[in-house]
Amino acid sequence: NDSHHKIHGLEIGGIDYISKPFECQEVLARIRVHLRAAQAYHNLAKSQLAQLSMLHNAQDALLIKPEDCTDTRFSVYYHPRHQVGGDFYDVLPISDHIYGYFIADICGHDISASFLTSAVKVLLRQNSGPVFTPEITLQIMNSVLLPMLHDGRHLSACYVHVNRFTHRAK
Repeated sequence: NDSHHKIHGLEIGGIDYISKPFECQEVLARIRVHLRAAQAYHNLAKSQLAQLSMLHNAQDALLIKPEDCTDTRFSVYYHPRHQVGGDFYDVLPISDHIYGYFIADICGHDISASFLTSAVKVLLRQNSGPVFTPEITLQIMNSVLLPMLHDGRHLSACYVHVNRFTHRAK
C-alpha cells in the first residue's frame, strides 16, 4: 500500500494496482476499464494498419511496372524497408528511342517521405521531355522541392536519358 512500492510497480511497467484488502466491485470495474482500453488500442492499431495499407497501395500505383512499358526494356526489384517510405523510380518515354530513367530516395522512411513521392512523380512528368535535359529537369525539381524539404530532409536522385538505338546515355 505504500507509495514507494506503487510508484516502483508503475515505473517497471505496471498499468494499475489494487490495494489489499480489495473489494470485488472495484476489481471488476478496473478490469472493465482495462478491457475497454485494450479494445480501443486494438481498434486504433487496426485503423492505422488499414490507412498504411491504403497509402502503400497508392504509393505502389505511382510506380511504373516493366510490363506497362515494354519498349524501355527495364526490370526492377522494389522492396521498401517499411510499408511506406520515400523510395521512388520512374521510366518515361522522351522521344523516339529515348527514355528517361529516374531513381530517387527521399531522406526518411516514414509517412511524410511517402507523401513527397507523388510530388516528385508529378514534377518529373511535368518537366521532362525532348526540350528538357536531365540537368534542367533536376534543377527545376530542386527549385520546387527545396522549400518543401525541411528539418534536415533531402532528396537524392539520379536521372538519365538513354537512347535505346545508339546505346548512349546522357
